Amino acid sequence: MKAMCCGRKDTFQSLLDEGACYRVLRNHRWSDGIIRCPYCGQSGVTGPWTVPWESACHRYHCYSCGKEFNDRTGTIFEKSKLPLSAWFLVMYLVELGKTTLQIAREIPCNYLTALRAVRIIRNREIKLEQDRRLSGVIEVDEIYQTSGHKAGRPANDPIAVNRPARRRGKK
Repeated sequence: MKAMCCGRKDTFQSLLDEGACYRVLRNHRWSDGIIRCPYCGQSGVTGPWTVPWESACHRYHCYSCGKEFNDRTGTIFEKSKLPLSAWFLVMYLVELGKTTLQIAREIPCNYLTALRAVRIIRNREIKLEQDRRLSGVIEVDEIYQTSGHKAGRPANDPIAVNRPARRRGKK
C-alpha cells in the first residue's frame, strides 16, 4: 500500500489528530490540488463546507452530475463510523503485523469492527498487488513432503510399525 505520509518523526503523533488525518487524506487524494467528483470525474465542484457531524471533514457539490460528496466518498473509509484517525491507526498496525484482536484492543473497539476494517484494508492491498507480475529470473526452492504416516511419525518408528490396523465396518 502506498504510504500516505512522509518520514518525519512526529508524523504518527500528528495523525492521531482528526483534522491532520483529513488534511493528509485530501493531499493524497487530490495531490494536484484539483478536487474531482468521485461519481463523474469532473472538476466543476463547489465547496468545501464542513460536515455537521465531523468538523474536519469537508463536503462538496458537483455541478456536472449534481451529487454531493465528502472527503471519504469513493474511498475505503466511506460509510464507516470509525474516525479517520482510527482507520490510519489500523493501517499502521496492519503493516506492523498485529493481529485483529490486538488492533481491537489498541483502538479500542469491538472485535468485529476491527475485523471489518482489517479485511477491507487487506482486500484493498490484494487488489493493488494483483496487477503486479513477476519478471526476470525467479528462483524457487524445492521441498519434499511425505504423507500417510500415522500421527506424523516417521515410517521406522516402532510405535507406528507395531500398531494394529484399525478395523472398519461391523465388528
